[in-house]
Amino acid sequence: TLYYTSFSGVIPNSQLIIVPYQPPSVFDPSTWSLELFIHPGDWIPWVLLVLIISTIVMAIIVVILNWMEKREDELERKKASHMIHFGAL
Repeated sequence: TLYYTSFSGVIPNSQLIIVPYQPPSVFDPSTWSLELFIHPGDWIPWVLLVLIISTIVMAIIVVILNWMEKREDELERKKASHMIHFGAL
């Protein structure tokens, strides 16, 4: 292991190991192997919980706004249909 390179900050709490093995007849880095070791912390369940709660809150907001828009469109459609009927009289 005469040559090495350190990649700091690729993923926090992890190690990236690159094994630069090259057979004598190969001159490109296609035979190199990469290994990523992730060390999970105690905060991962909390991050997952916040992600799920945020997704649910945003989904509720989208559903409410969609319902309000459909209700408004229905009211406009009813007003337009009444105008057509009264104009025909």
